[in-house]
Amino acid sequence: MVHDHDFYHLGPGHHIIRPSQNTPIKGLTLLGGYTMQPFFATMEGAVYSGKIAAELVIYEDH
Repeated sequence: MVHDHDFYHLGPGHHIIRPSQNTPIKGLTLLGGYTMQPFFATMEGAVYSGKIAAELVIYEDH
């Protein structure tokens, strides 16, 4: 089933509904090709997102 507001939509203008790696929930960090990063829905995007998430975790308490 496809919904108009699915976050994985690759069409123009849909990138703004992708979640960032940082969340307001302590201890919860997101990563993956579906998150906000420059290489949407690719393996490169998943790796880049993991790098962002790791930096958030490392520097979260500093």
